[in-house]
Amino acid sequence: MCLAEQERKNIALRTGKGRSIKASCGGYSGGRRPYGYKVVDGVLVIDEKEAPIVKFIFEKYDDGVSMLGITELLEKAGYQTRSSKRFQVSTIKSIFGNRPLYEGMYKYGDMNWVKGVHEPILKGVDDE
Repeated sequence: MCLAEQERKNIALRTGKGRSIKASCGGYSGGRRPYGYKVVDGVLVIDEKEAPIVKFIFEKYDDGVSMLGITELLEKAGYQTRSSKRFQVSTIKSIFGNRPLYEGMYKYGDMNWVKGVHEPILKGVDDE
């Protein structure tokens, strides 16, 4: 039993290192996929159904609409979450917290943001 436990720890360590290396190069390293993207062969790819919603959220936010106001506008427009529910302020806040990701950057765990290999949904500062 002790040998099996040590092997599990070794596998977890190798897997974690592999994910960190991939992430440091801007590659998707697993976890919950960001809203607006799907994962194809281990790579983040723009989800054509969700991306317009992400753009809508940031446009309204940049126009000064509150997070609660954005949830109300999303509901009026008929937009729903992946689970076919109403958007909540917490979901909007999470999307805002990932703005660099939507501009083409990537972050995994406690590492710093790096240039991602995925296509950005939003134009970044460097793109304007």
